[in-house]
Amino acid sequence: MNELFKEKTTCRLCNSADLKLVMHLEPTPIGDKYLPVEQQEQSRELIPLGLNLCGNCEHLQTITVVNPSAVFEHYLSRPAAVNQVFSDAFREYAETILSDINPGSNDLIFEIGSGDGTFLDFFKQRGFPVLGIDPAVNLAESATKNGIQTIPNFFNHEVAKDIRSEHGPASVIITNFTLASIDDLDDVVKGIKELLSPNGVLMFETQYRLDGFQKLLLETLNNEQNSIFSVKPLNTYFSRHGLELMNVQRVPSKGGSIRCTVKQREGNRTISSAVQEHIDMENRLDISHVDFFKPCISRIHDVREKMINILEDIKLKGKSVAGYGTSIGATNLTYQLGMGEAIEYFVDDDPYRQNLVSPGYNIPVLDPKVLLEKKPDYVLIMAPLYADQIINKNQAYIDQGGRFMEIWPTIRTR
Repeated sequence: MNELFKEKTTCRLCNSADLKLVMHLEPTPIGDKYLPVEQQEQSRELIPLGLNLCGNCEHLQTITVVNPSAVFEHYLSRPAAVNQVFSDAFREYAETILSDINPGSNDLIFEIGSGDGTFLDFFKQRGFPVLGIDPAVNLAESATKNGIQTIPNFFNHEVAKDIRSEHGPASVIITNFTLASIDDLDDVVKGIKELLSPNGVLMFETQYRLDGFQKLLLETLNNEQNSIFSVKPLNTYFSRHGLELMNVQRVPSKGGSIRCTVKQREGNRTISSAVQEHIDMENRLDISHVDFFKPCISRIHDVREKMINILEDIKLKGKSVAGYGTSIGATNLTYQLGMGEAIEYFVDDDPYRQNLVSPGYNIPVLDPKVLLEKKPDYVLIMAPLYADQIINKNQAYIDQGGRFMEIWPTIRTR
C-alpha cells in the first residue's frame, strides 16, 4: 500500500460487499501525527471519515483504510508511561491474566503492539519470559533498551512462524487496542493461531460499539480505528478461524471497552456464559439498526454549531483560546467540532509531545506551565474523560482568572 489511504469496499470480518453508510464525519488528517514544525507538511492531507455497517455479519468499520506505515512506524502514544491511571489499570489487568489463565513459569507471554514495554514489564518482574512486537521503531528500540525484547515489525502469519521457531509457542498472547487498527485481520489471526500453544489464550481489549455510542465517545471515532467491535460479529469471526471466544468482560478503559479471551478450539478451557449474554444484549438493544447511531449524529451536529458560535464570539471579544491535551481524540474533536482556527496552541503533560505541531492545523504544542505565563482566557479540554484531573492539577491557572471549557458531549465553562 503506497498511497496514504484507500477505500474499504468489503467487510473486514466476512468479506461481504453489503456495506451501508450509517455515519458521516468530517475528514481528518492522521490523528496522532504530531511532528516537528519543519515536517508539518507531512500531516496536512485530510482523509475521509465515516462508518459502514455490514449487512451480513453486522460488523462496523470505517469507510477508508489508512496506510499503517504512515500511522505507526513513528508513534507518540505512550499512555501507561505518562498516565498513572493507565499504569494502575495495566497492573490490575496483568494480575487478572496470571490468576485466570495461570500460565506456567516458563511459558512465553507475547504482546502484539507492545509499545514501550510497560505492560510486559509486569510479567517480566514476575519471572515470565516475555517478548513484544511493535511497528513503531522508536518505541520498540526504547523497550528493548529497557530490557523488554521487542521486534520492530508488524505482526502477521509469517512473522508468527518465525517467532514460534525461535522462541516456542506462547501460552498467552496479549494485544490491547490494536486489533481495531488492523486491516488484514485474517493474516494476523492466522498468526495468533499459529503462535498459541494448544491450551493457550489470546486476551485483548478493544473499544466497544455499545459503550462508544451510548456514552457518545466521539474522540474514539477516528481513522486509526478501522473497526468498532461488538461481540456478535467477533464470535462468528473467531469460530471461522478455528478459535473460540470464551469470555467477554466490559471494562472502563478508554471510556468503555470489552476485554475478550479467545482459546484454541481444541483447548480444554470452559466457555463462559458471558459471551452469549453479550450477544443477547446486543440483539435486544438493536445496535445494528440505523436508529442506534442517530443520537450520536444529532449530538455532533448540535455541539459543532454551538462551539463554532461560541468560539467566534470569544474571538470577536479579543479573548485567547488554548487546548489541553493532544492525541488522536484531540485531533478528531478539533475537526468534528470546527475548532481548528480558534485554538492558538495546545498544552500537554507529556514532554514527548511538547514542541511539536498538531496534524492538519499545525497548532504548536507547549508545556502546561505556559498557562501561567501566557494566561489564555479559555482552555478547551481536549480529553473529555480526564476533565476533572486536568482541572484539579491546574488550579493555579484558575486562581489567576483562567477558565476551562468542557466541549464534549456537552459544553460548559468551569
